[in-house]
Amino acid sequence: MKNNFIQQLTENHIVTGLIWENAYSGSNAKDYRQWIEATKKSHHQVVYTDDKNKSHYGYTDKPVLYHDPFATYINTQFGDGIYYAVVSEDEYYLLMIYSGQIIAGTDRLIGKAFFDEVIRVLPESDYGDLELILLEDKHIETVISLCEKRKKRLRKQRLFLYSALLLTAIGVVGLTLVLIDFFFSG
Repeated sequence: MKNNFIQQLTENHIVTGLIWENAYSGSNAKDYRQWIEATKKSHHQVVYTDDKNKSHYGYTDKPVLYHDPFATYINTQFGDGIYYAVVSEDEYYLLMIYSGQIIAGTDRLIGKAFFDEVIRVLPESDYGDLELILLEDKHIETVISLCEKRKKRLRKQRLFLYSALLLTAIGVVGLTLVLIDFFFSG
């Protein structure tokens, strides 16, 4: 990669490290649900759909109107896989997507030792069939390009809305002046 991809994403208001809801909460469902409910109150919600058109949720402390979630773009553009990037000698970024669902606990920076352990136990896990994919410039550039297009579209929509509001206000003021002139000119 050209430079630290986390820096590239940050410069383009693209976020990683979201808290993704776990569809398989297991035996600690009550504690997990309480934690998720508390997270919902303090974070902004991101919604995406998986391969079966089922909605899934993630949470970030950044406003989603101005920050795009990296994991959802990788999911929609590149699909299932175990995506990783070497951020530094001791730090890796890890994202796992299975059946169109972002796996809870991934989409974050982890230590090299933990990454090595994940790779070691991967063949025996439910995710053993997933391809291990090194994030490259093409992945980052694709996500940045899509985010720029989305932001450009949002700017156009806002400009249209503000223009419509301004024209409406001018029309109302003009109509009011005409009505006032009509009633008082006798």
